[in-house]
Amino acid sequence: MAYGYENLLLAGLMAGVMLCLMGIFRMGTLIKFIPRPVTIGFTSGIAVTIFTGQIANFLGLTGIKKHQEFIANIKEIVIHINTINLLSIATAALCFCVILATPKLLPKVPGSLIGLIISTVIAALFYPGHVATIGTAFGGIPSTLHCRIFICLRLHGAIFNC
Repeated sequence: MAYGYENLLLAGLMAGVMLCLMGIFRMGTLIKFIPRPVTIGFTSGIAVTIFTGQIANFLGLTGIKKHQEFIANIKEIVIHINTINLLSIATAALCFCVILATPKLLPKVPGSLIGLIISTVIAALFYPGHVATIGTAFGGIPSTLHCRIFICLRLHGAIFNC
């Protein structure tokens, strides 16, 4: 991570404050001044970026380097296509099927949560260590909350002076 955990927390805090302020001041109505094709194109672009960013994880590819450019990322996937992990594909397909089936079977339960739980339990029980996890891919999730941001905000009085 180029900017560290503290800056990630700070960015999340700032985004939350901005969203709350935009909701309080009813700024969501400003979207009507942006042409519909621009909104659809922007949303579609984000969707394609997120989707293609997850292809390597779905296939369980290893040795992938992330690039800024879309074409370079697709090229990286094609180069490493021989490192496919079938157990990763099975886990992802199971999760996807559960996500699609849950609204029909349990309409009040979020399908993504059920899919995540079921696929995690299946992978942990039947093939532990063979599918990448957050811990194996990124070194785990910090178990403590760093208070540096809040101390910095209190001492300096401004976010950008930290």
